[in-house]
Amino acid sequence: SSKKEYKSFFEYNYGYKENNIALTGLSRFDNLKKLQKDIKIENVILIFPTWRSYIRGTRNLITHESIHSDSFKKTDFFKFYNNLISDDNLLTFLEKNNYKGIFCLHPNFAEQYRYFKGNKIFKIKEKCNEQELLSKSALLITDYSSIFFDFGYILKPVIYTQFDYKKYRFYQFPKGYFDYKKDGFGPICYDLQCTIKAVIFEIENKCKLKKIYLMRIKRFFKYFDENNNFRIYKEILKEKETSSNNIGKIILFSFIIFFILKIIIRKIYKYNFL
Repeated sequence: SSKKEYKSFFEYNYGYKENNIALTGLSRFDNLKKLQKDIKIENVILIFPTWRSYIRGTRNLITHESIHSDSFKKTDFFKFYNNLISDDNLLTFLEKNNYKGIFCLHPNFAEQYRYFKGNKIFKIKEKCNEQELLSKSALLITDYSSIFFDFGYILKPVIYTQFDYKKYRFYQFPKGYFDYKKDGFGPICYDLQCTIKAVIFEIENKCKLKKIYLMRIKRFFKYFDENNNFRIYKEILKEKETSSNNIGKIILFSFIIFFILKIIIRKIYKYNFL
């Protein structure tokens, strides 16, 4: 969906060739754009962090489904987000400004939702319709989840909560092509108080996307329309046509080799009987 992402497939030695990758935009963005027209933005904060592979006991090792973990409540992940959604100062501010919050977990952490306690402001969702929630929410709080790309695509503000940055980079994913400090669509917070202040700032400013982040978003994405599916379709047809041409060339080459070998064999056969 972006030139920077496109180039990364070759720079990071994934083994792809240029004809294997097409810069089309993501299919799901088309529906997101349509929902944006149909669903009214509400005074809602969406908190949607990604999971942590190094938090053990949260997934069945055979089926990979989320399972209840007795030790999850002891993790820094739980403590940070539980403190965030239950902070008295934040709750008072949100109530005063008529805001609500929705907290969603990554599917790999889905069964841990029961540990988080909702309140009069924040609702804990067991299952989340991502695109519907993104469409109606005014502000997104996430960490390293790629969901912020979707939110940025519909030009809404993001706050990154990267309280465990070093640990996440060491145990889960090293730094990639996207630099949050240079390319990020919103401010980065490394602790609870910074996150709370950032939320208050955004709401006081009517959740209006700051110019610097608007420029970054527009620079990042190649397209901002609803034609991603069509571009993907055209690339598939192009690949199909190329494949058909290649098959034709292979068949033709095989016939040529066959006839050359046939001539050589005849000559050899004739020579042996002279």
